[in-house]
Amino acid sequence: MLPRDPVAGERPSISILFASVAKACGTEAIGLLLGADGEDGDAGVRALQAGGSYSVIPMENHALGFTLQRKLATQPVPMDQLSATILKLCSR
Repeated sequence: MLPRDPVAGERPSISILFASVAKACGTEAIGLLLGADGEDGDAGVRALQAGGSYSVIPMENHALGFTLQRKLATQPVPMDQLSATILKLCSR
């Protein structure tokens, strides 16, 4: 692992991970945002979306409204349908 400065106070950074996936996979990527409390992940999800990929968040996430307000998820998905939704997106 390469040493890096924290992003939005976090290291390792979800934003860097998602941005790398967006660059490598473009429209074939699927982002799953499980925790949306802080700012880490925002830039990465925006990079995924800019590349035309899809991002989901569990409906049970306590920060769901905040996340949707920031437009960081394409669609909220019930937790019990999360795996089926991701598999369906993988086959599109």
